Amino acid sequence: FWLEEELRLAEALDVVDTLVIAFLVQLIPALALTPSLRRVRIARSDWKLIVLSGFAGAALGPILYFYGLERTTASNSVLLSNSESLFTMLFAYAFLGERATRREYLALGGIAVGAFFVTTQLRFGDVEFLRFLTGNVMLVAAAACWGIGNTASTVMVRRIPIISLIAIQLLLGAGFLLPIVVLTGASFDIPLHVLPLLVLLALGAVVMFSILFFYAFR
Repeated sequence: FWLEEELRLAEALDVVDTLVIAFLVQLIPALALTPSLRRVRIARSDWKLIVLSGFAGAALGPILYFYGLERTTASNSVLLSNSESLFTMLFAYAFLGERATRREYLALGGIAVGAFFVTTQLRFGDVEFLRFLTGNVMLVAAAACWGIGNTASTVMVRRIPIISLIAIQLLLGAGFLLPIVVLTGASFDIPLHVLPLLVLLALGAVVMFSILFFYAFR
């Protein structure tokens, strides 16, 4: 599933501005989920975590991810996406006091080692090394941003309905991205054949994954 999504993203990145894609894949599902915000009440104390998760997970993370994907391969992006669980566990350990079993720690260590090998490809001194390294590091940084968003969301899913929480985070992400898109002069020239692809990415890779992931948290 994820490899198919990465290939669709790679196809879209060839013809649509990176920032525009990052913006639209947050805006489209945000608008679709907006009806879930009716009668939702959020305590003032919760807004700090919501804004943090919206900025890190729905704005900064996608920017790093899409720019990273432009500089590496789809297969690398799939493998490095697994490091999101590593960062989620590390932040949960540091800030939420959560603990894991020995086997889980060994698994996380394996993910960290695997991420190192995929990121560097052990191609030190290779002419292509710097280009791939830049893209792979950006993908790992995106995973760290999503780990921050996941950790904040772990607290929020116990207080706010999951669909409503996702809608708020995506609206915030789109809100953070809009001025960047405008200021950089990114083009919204999108070929018609790419629009269904963007909608599929937004509703499938973003919404469905987030819903399943958050229900797992709960």
